[in-house]
Amino acid sequence: MLAQPQYSPRERGLWSSVTLRVAWELYAAGIQPSGRNLEQARDHALMSLPTKCTRVQAEELAGWTTREFVLRMTTGRYSCPPPPAQKLLPRPSWRDHLIEALDPVGEVVLRLVYGDRMNLDAVERLTRVDRVILQGAREGVRHAFRGVLADDGVQLLLDVDALDALLCRVAQTPSADCRGGVEVATPETWKHAEHCPRCQRGVRMVTAGVLSPQELIAPENRAVRPRETSSVLALHLHPDARHHRAQLVEHLAPGVLRADDDAVMVDLDRIADHVSVLHFLAEQGTPRREHIRGALVRGGGRWLPAGVIGPLPRAALEATRSRTWGDIDGCGQLPEPLPEPPTAARWWSAALVATLAALLAGLMALHTPDPAPTWPIRSHGTHAEGQLMVQFDTPDPAQLLVVALTPNGLELLHQSDSPWDKGELGTGTGDYIVKAEAFHILIATSDAAFEGVDELFAASHGSPDPMGELIERVTVLHPDADVVVHPPMPER
Repeated sequence: MLAQPQYSPRERGLWSSVTLRVAWELYAAGIQPSGRNLEQARDHALMSLPTKCTRVQAEELAGWTTREFVLRMTTGRYSCPPPPAQKLLPRPSWRDHLIEALDPVGEVVLRLVYGDRMNLDAVERLTRVDRVILQGAREGVRHAFRGVLADDGVQLLLDVDALDALLCRVAQTPSADCRGGVEVATPETWKHAEHCPRCQRGVRMVTAGVLSPQELIAPENRAVRPRETSSVLALHLHPDARHHRAQLVEHLAPGVLRADDDAVMVDLDRIADHVSVLHFLAEQGTPRREHIRGALVRGGGRWLPAGVIGPLPRAALEATRSRTWGDIDGCGQLPEPLPEPPTAARWWSAALVATLAALLAGLMALHTPDPAPTWPIRSHGTHAEGQLMVQFDTPDPAQLLVVALTPNGLELLHQSDSPWDKGELGTGTGDYIVKAEAFHILIATSDAAFEGVDELFAASHGSPDPMGELIERVTVLHPDADVVVHPPMPER
C-alpha cells in the first residue's frame, strides 16, 4: 500500500493561499475557477515558484503566474515580462495602522480600489458614493499611508504610481494570524475573514458558488508542488522568415504549438522524425537555415492541448537567444536550399507554339469560306461627256441590279424581272453598258431576282453613306451575289 504524503502546516498553507489567489485572478479574467481551469492554472503557479519563498511571496507570484497562464492558453504569449522587482516588502502591521487612520469611506477605497483593483466609476456604481468624494478619499488614503511609512521609519520617496502599487500590496496583505486560507474551507472559521483580505476573498468566492471549499485542502495523493518534467524544442524564426511559421506548424503537426510572434514549441514525443522535417524545409528555403535557430530544454513543465505550463517554455525560448542562426540542438548542420530547377520557359514556349498551331489548324478546318459569286461580273468604268459609263459582262442566267448614286440620292437604273430583260442594256457585241450623271454606279448579279428594292432604298435613305448601306444589305440578302462599284467605294 502506497504511503500517503504528510503535509506540514506550511505546505497546507502554501496550497490554500496559492489556490485562493489563482482562483481570484481567474475569476477576474472572466474564467470559471473550477475543474481543469483551476487545476492547470494552480499547477502552473506551483511549478513556477522558487524553491524557497514565504506564503505572501508565493501568493503575489501566483497572481502574476496566473495572468501568464491566461495569456499562454488564450493568445499563445510566452515571453511575458517578469514581475517587477519589489523594493519594499509590506509589513503586516502597515495595513492595521492604515485602517486605524481611515474613515469608513477611506476603508471602502482601500478595500475596493486597492484591494480589488476596481476603478472609481465601478466603486461609485457599487456604493452610490459620489465620485468627487471617492477621489478625495483616495487622496486621504495616500496621505495616511505616507504617515504610516514615516512612523515606521521608511524614508523612501515614492511617486504616486509607486505609492499606489505598494498600497495594492498592503491592501491584499493577509492578517498575521492567517494560516494560508485553510480557514475558508469550513464556515465555522469564517469569522477570521472579517479582518483578513485573503480569506475575505475566499469567502466571497465560496458564497458566490464559484469556488469549492474542498479545493483549499491539499490532496493526499500528490505532492503540493508538481515535480514532473518535460522537454521542449523551441524554434525561433528570424524577422525576415516569420511568414514561414505556417509551414513549420503544418509539417511538425500534431506536436507543435505557436509561441509569441516568431517561435514554435515542439513536443518531440509526438513527432516521429523532426530532424528530417527541418532538413527538408531548409532545402526548400522555408525557412532557410540562416533564418532559424532552436534550443532543446528539459525542465519543470507539462504539455496541455492548448499550451505548456510551468517555467519550461519560458526557459526554452530564452535559450534560443544564445544560439546562432542555423544552429538547432540535436539537428546537426541544416542544408543549404536546393538549386533552382532549369527554367521551363523554353518548353512552355514550344508547347505554346504547338498549341497555337493546332488551334489555327482547327479554326481553318472549321471556317466556312464565303461563297463564290454565282454569276461573276467583269467590268470597267470611264467618264465621258460628264457622265459615268460602265461597260460590263456577266453570264446570261444572271439576275441584274444596277443603281446609281446621284446628287439626289440613290437612283434605280435597272432591276431584272427575268434573266433576259437585261438585254435592253446590251451593246450588240455580247456585253452591256450603263450611263448616268452619278458619283458611283453599282452593278450586282444574283441567281435570284432582287426584290424589295424600294425597302432597300428606304433603309439607306438619310444615311451618310447610302451606297455603302445598300452594298451591305444586298450582300446579306443575296450571299451569292457579285457586287462591283465604279469608281470603287472608299473602305468604311
